[in-house]
Order: sequence, then C-alpha cells, then structure tokens
Amino acid sequence: MKACCRKEDIIARWGGDEFAILLPKTPQPVAIDLCDRIRATCHEAGRSPVEVSIALGVATKDDARQDVDDILKMAENRMYKYKLAESRSAQSSIIATLEKDLMASGFETEEHIFAVKNQAFRFGLALRLSDAVLDELLLLASFHDIGKLSLPAAVLGKAGALSDDEWETVRKHSETGYRIAKASPEIGHVADAILYHHERWDGGGYPEGKAGYAIPQLSRIIAVVDAYDMMQRERPFRGAMSKEEALAELERCAGTQFDPELVRNYLKLME
Repeated sequence: MKACCRKEDIIARWGGDEFAILLPKTPQPVAIDLCDRIRATCHEAGRSPVEVSIALGVATKDDARQDVDDILKMAENRMYKYKLAESRSAQSSIIATLEKDLMASGFETEEHIFAVKNQAFRFGLALRLSDAVLDELLLLASFHDIGKLSLPAAVLGKAGALSDDEWETVRKHSETGYRIAKASPEIGHVADAILYHHERWDGGGYPEGKAGYAIPQLSRIIAVVDAYDMMQRERPFRGAMSKEEALAELERCAGTQFDPELVRNYLKLME
C-alpha cells in the first residue's frame, strides 16, 4: 500500500486486517485510480503461498459541512459490499491453492487424497450421515493433513526412526492445520475435526489425549478411512500392505486406536 500511495497520503491500521488510507485534497477519480493500482499490485504479487485478496471502498468529502465520520462509514460500507461479493471466490481460490500445494508437497499424493475422499463418501453414506455432515466429511478428507505443509521434507520422508525432537515436530501438524483452517471461513467449520484426527480411542493420541466419544465423530471416521488407505501405500519406513492385511490391522486396532463400532461398520462396507 505504501508503494502505491503518495508521500502525503496517510496509511493506518484501522483494526484487525483492515486499513484506512487518508488522501488529502484528492478528487474521487484519483482515489479510484489508487484503488485500481493497489488491486493490480496485489494481483501481480502472485499466488504463492496464496493469492492476495483485498476489498476496497472509497468515499470523498467534498463539502466542509460533511462529518468525516460519515465519510469513513460510507467508505467502510462500500468496502464491505465489495468484500461480500468477492469473498466466496477469494476463499475458493485459497482452498484450491492449499489443496494444490498439499499435493505438490509430496506429503499427500493426489491419488491418496482422491482415495480418502472416495472412501469417506461411501462410508458416510453407509453411516447415513446428513448431507451437511457428509459435505464436512469430504472437506475434512481433503484437508485433514493440511498442517503437514509446515513440516520439513527431511522429517516426513525419513526412512529410519524419528528422534524425539522430530516426532514432536510431526505431532504439531494437527495444531498447525487447525490454525490454517480457522483462518479460512471456507474450511473453518472443520477446524476441530482437523485438530483431533490423530487422537486415539484409548486416549493415547495427540494433541490433547482425548478418548472415546470425546473425539469428534468426523475425526474418528477420517482416522479409519485415512489409515486404511495409507497402509496400502509404500512409505519410506515400510512396504505396502494388501487390502486384506490393512483390514486385519484395522480390526486389530479397534478399541485402542480406532472407534470399534466404526471399524465394524467399515469392515461390513468393505465386504
């Protein structure tokens, strides 16, 4: 914003992520040109790690009798009107960028994400989840591991055992994913499910050691579906399991790592 404005212009934080720019002795067409310049600069900043989105509103005081508070309110109202119109497309762009970055990172392959979404959808139908909850489950299937974007590739790709420090770093990814989700209204409603998807039925998981039904239902569902698919994929530290071996491992861990009732239902579905 400083680069787009003149020396005599005043830029101030208005609150949170909002700013006010005061333009002394500036007619409205010039102010509108400034807005266009700011938008263009944001657009030219590129899409990495996410595209910059900004909503702008302009109002001009052209009569000394006008109250400056009324002018500020007018500019703010115009900004919010624009923001409402643009917010959904901006958030959709952020979501698409995050999903693309997660796939490109190598931590989660496109095939794995697609498989988990597909299995989650089938399982959700079998569990007779409502359409709204099913939508949340599909969103969680895409973004449950979004926090892995913060992890060093050397840690996630390590073939041997992780050190205590490396394991502690890995354990933080669900909290990072929670914060990413909370920052985006499009996926904010599954933030808790992201935070708790590595909790265990017996309370031995992370980050809070929740147990049983204290773990959100969607977290318990995605834990089963994600584990089933991951076991069938080759990892740096082990080979791939067969479908039969993966199902047997789910059954073995029912009641400890996984919700036993969900495992029973999943085994029926796979049969």
